[in-house]
Amino acid sequence: MLKRHLLSATALLFSCCCFSQSNFALNTAGGNTFANDINGRPMYLKTEYIAEGSPYLYDEYCMAEVTLMDGKVYPNVKAKINLEEKLLLYTLDNGTEMIMTSPVKKIKFYNYVSNGVAYPEKTFQGHLTALNAEGTAIYEVIAEDSAATLLKQITVTYNDSKGYGQATITRIFKKAENYFAAIPSQNKELRKVEKNKSALTSLFGSKAAAISAFIEQKKLKCKSEEDLTEVFRYYCSL
Repeated sequence: MLKRHLLSATALLFSCCCFSQSNFALNTAGGNTFANDINGRPMYLKTEYIAEGSPYLYDEYCMAEVTLMDGKVYPNVKAKINLEEKLLLYTLDNGTEMIMTSPVKKIKFYNYVSNGVAYPEKTFQGHLTALNAEGTAIYEVIAEDSAATLLKQITVTYNDSKGYGQATITRIFKKAENYFAAIPSQNKELRKVEKNKSALTSLFGSKAAAISAFIEQKKLKCKSEEDLTEVFRYYCSL
């Protein structure tokens, strides 16, 4: 009887190990393939200051799905975005930090939890160009349809300060958010979205009256991202 239990326990342990290995292979295959296929250059981090705030979307590397401009999709890539320098970063198996140079269409960060805080899934892209092209603005996709796309641009700037007689520089990073819209989504021109009813409804041309009525019916103040999202989704349903 004891021998039978030992055999059963061994079989269970073996099956669990196989399951874990197969899942590990599945979860890391995307990242490994990505590292082999992608073009990148090493990031040499030289910090000569004390940071207040952060230039990154998330300070940690997070699992993401990366879509290149040629349509190839790579899941399970450890990546992060430097919003101040507008760089996409990833890591090699040996921990080396790399800057993506292959043209990236979009990057989708999966849901994750850090220090007890839950972060929702988020997608970032350029507008009709590679996300990591030089000089390109990086946008978070808030609402997207062929009729219209609502984007949020998160920019990071900094100021350096040094106290009298101090050798150490303190770099203070500040984040700012602005909303933009493409109507329709393939329109090359992005229009800034203001958080007030009259300016918002004017974006929608011949459907402005219908949008205005919807805003009044729903009693939306159009001051929050949630309200803006609801308005754009309604417009796309018309």
